Amino acid sequence: MFARTTRTKLIWTVTENYLSQQGAAVIADRVFNNGIQAVKAIYTESIAPNLRELRKELGVRVKREKSSPDADGLFPFLLSFVGRRALLDLGTEPLTFTEGQSFTFEIAVDRNFGSLNLHGQTTTRKPRVLVTTEDMLEKIQAGTLLSFSYGECEGRVSAISKRTPNQLDVTIEALVGGVLRSGMQVSSPHISNELFPLLPEDKLALDTRFGGLADYVIINGLRHESELAEIKGYFYDTKETSLSKRHPSVPIGPAVREINSPVPPRFIIKIDSEHMLSNFSNLLDQVDGTYLSRSELGTIVHPHSLPITQKEIISKCNSEAKIVMIASELMHSMQVNPNPTRAEVSDLANAVSDGADALVLEPDVTEGPYPDEVAKVSQETVIKSEPKIDDNWHRVPFDVRNDDDAVAYGAIQTAEHVGAKALVCLTEGGYTAVRLSSMRTPVDVIAVTYNTNVMRQLALMSAVYPIRISSATAFDRVLSETKACLMEHCGLVRGDKFVFISLTSSSISERQSNFFTIQFLE
Repeated sequence: MFARTTRTKLIWTVTENYLSQQGAAVIADRVFNNGIQAVKAIYTESIAPNLRELRKELGVRVKREKSSPDADGLFPFLLSFVGRRALLDLGTEPLTFTEGQSFTFEIAVDRNFGSLNLHGQTTTRKPRVLVTTEDMLEKIQAGTLLSFSYGECEGRVSAISKRTPNQLDVTIEALVGGVLRSGMQVSSPHISNELFPLLPEDKLALDTRFGGLADYVIINGLRHESELAEIKGYFYDTKETSLSKRHPSVPIGPAVREINSPVPPRFIIKIDSEHMLSNFSNLLDQVDGTYLSRSELGTIVHPHSLPITQKEIISKCNSEAKIVMIASELMHSMQVNPNPTRAEVSDLANAVSDGADALVLEPDVTEGPYPDEVAKVSQETVIKSEPKIDDNWHRVPFDVRNDDDAVAYGAIQTAEHVGAKALVCLTEGGYTAVRLSSMRTPVDVIAVTYNTNVMRQLALMSAVYPIRISSATAFDRVLSETKACLMEHCGLVRGDKFVFISLTSSSISERQSNFFTIQFLE
């Protein structure tokens, strides 16, 4: 029905430097033409104008194809903090990191990685590790272990020849050899990745609410639940705002029915430490989903346990109706090769069949020499892997635990039994769409909402295609307007069946209202 998209969404990462160099129009063409469904970036005040232009350019392409009644209601943006990060900068020339040899490195503060050279001219200066804060330099000393790309290569600081508040000159002995490339993540027990205390850039992001550009905010480096509450407090008073397990981020009230009324972003926690992994279940009720970085998770759990841990996290998120996305090192070898390895294709396929909502393609491949090939092979892998989700759905019954589960599960079974073209849900805040999506339904979900910003958030969920109708429509006309949208924008024709479902207590009736019904397009 939706030939241009897959059920499992692909997320395209853009960096500030590359977006500035290439321009929003070029990036929009690549994203749109390759069937990518979302964009991810690290937010700073300086990237905001280019992100706005990118959203505008994507809207132009949607309007041109007339694939949606709302050009701005597709392509969600996922934004993250600058945070405490360290990246390798070699210019464009890789460095052969030979075990047993020693190399001279500079470790310097560069908050926005503005001097990181991934695509420019090769430089002759010494290799550098760029870090975002001065405090990340303080504990580095002789004997400090450094991991490049989360264990792909490893080294040990053997000497420090110069130390200032913003720079170190160090000698690094290679312990695990390999090839180092610009943009590799650098980690160490002596380099903090904690989000608090906030960097000035991150405090400004919260003060401006990410410039109104964030549909999702990815939160990394949390230590305590209180820090999550502090972040959410920038968007609303958590003590006074009515939030719920259904809607942990988006308050449901009259404003959400207005076409362009702003809504808070949905919050996603990144599992990037032992603390976050152990507190994952406690935090899940307070957020909308999980960002699972395979490479970082691989430093927390034994590599032999990583596949099972990934399956358990995905299963938990699906059970709790939370979004889950898998990131890092997907199609990693395509930063230098036009074709992926069999292991990389297998990793991506397994993430799809395990039930991930979305897969994140990082800058090492989205901004490498073969971005179009990366998009194409990722799409092909997703398309060939998604039938496995349907097999699992028929083989393993869902654990029905409450009325919502029972109605949603029954609607999916009914839709399959009667040959319905889609599951259609009217949803103000998105919960019905989330619940249906989290069951990894083999039937596509069309989420009908009133608010363009909510519509864009729903576009990230597996198997969900959002459309918008007028909030001024009287309820007895809602179904008529919905049917018109289904035929105009979703490829349905007269005579098609669909199952209409509601798990909400808003526009359907004054009280809680859970039901589904079979409908025809006349």
